[in-house]
Amino acid sequence: MAPIRFPDFYIIGAPKAGTTAFYRYLGEHPAVFMPDLKEPHFFARDFWNYRQIKTQKAYFDLFRDADETKMWGESSVWYLYSSAAACEIAKVRPDAKLIVLLRNPVEAAEAMHAQQIVGLSEDIYSFEEAWRAQPDRAAGRRLPMHCPQPIMLQYGSMFSYMAQIVRVLRYFPFEQLKIVIYEDFVRDPKRVYDEIQDYLGIPKQHKTSFEFVNVSQAPRDLKLHRFITKPPRLIRFLYRPLLFLSQAFGLHLGVLVHRLTRVRAAKRKPMSVTLRKELEEYFEADIAGLEKVLGRSLDDWRS
Repeated sequence: MAPIRFPDFYIIGAPKAGTTAFYRYLGEHPAVFMPDLKEPHFFARDFWNYRQIKTQKAYFDLFRDADETKMWGESSVWYLYSSAAACEIAKVRPDAKLIVLLRNPVEAAEAMHAQQIVGLSEDIYSFEEAWRAQPDRAAGRRLPMHCPQPIMLQYGSMFSYMAQIVRVLRYFPFEQLKIVIYEDFVRDPKRVYDEIQDYLGIPKQHKTSFEFVNVSQAPRDLKLHRFITKPPRLIRFLYRPLLFLSQAFGLHLGVLVHRLTRVRAAKRKPMSVTLRKELEEYFEADIAGLEKVLGRSLDDWRS
């Protein structure tokens, strides 16, 4: 059994920016160990209902079979958005290397909305309507029955990266962050992957195939999906007690509910010009601030 230690590097977000792909690529590297469980979210203590691993023992168990000579990594997409994760990681691994992947916030917000629908965390099918519902939801209104964390419905703050990067920099020097722009990866995946290998200090794996994962999906049966996300009042009233009982007896009602909502590959309809302009104006100041921190242009994120 490998000696107990915390991982050497962390892929900390952001959502819908390629974290799943890099978790897989690095997991295949002969000099790296990544646990089978993606997104344990152990350090995101403010995401209590979303954390899959909540005790230190359970977290160390993820690395029980790890080769101690390898570099250990972990990937949890909400660590960047979490108010607690960077601080908690710094307490146990102040020397950790952090990988941050950022995508055009307009595209990422729309993609995240689609994923939230598939995951039952979102019950407003129109992205524009969900965007406009953010103030209500911040006040505790119009919350979906299955959403584990209402903050996950705040698409504006979720993809306002500047404040999140600044928070991480309170606990880690800039040299310990590798910030990757998703659009750079799409254009030249090999170059970006080589940069990450250099940053981690691991031997170059001359990878030539970079398949994209976690592509856009949609519910296969929309009527069933609507019934599950917005059931009749009686079923809604009974759901949480039944969920609690099912977990107590190991029946996992929540998993069954998710399996009933099968998905299919989907291509999103183009966003309206008006809505895109509104979102670009919303994120403009954040993008400009990020350009100063990175010392590069992000004009790709502007129409």
